[in-house]
Amino acid sequence: MTCEEAKQTLHFHLDGDDHHPHVKNAHHHRVTCAHCAAHLDQLKEVERGLRSMAQLSAPSSLHERIMKRVQTAIQKRPLYGTVDRGKLM
Repeated sequence: MTCEEAKQTLHFHLDGDDHHPHVKNAHHHRVTCAHCAAHLDQLKEVERGLRSMAQLSAPSSLHERIMKRVQTAIQKRPLYGTVDRGKLM
């Protein structure tokens, strides 16, 4: 297995899906390849950092503001019935 092939299986490993057919081969590759082992360690460190970050909550008014913008956009768009069908053919 090449380094590139091993890197393509890292997300399976990080997600805990060790049953994927290529994960076992990738594990054997990482045991013998210091570069790929270091790459996996870096990804695990990033994942730990992301998990340790505080969860942020959206402001309670966010949904209402988004829906107002959606309604405004819908009202501004042209109606499909105004197209001259003769020009489409």
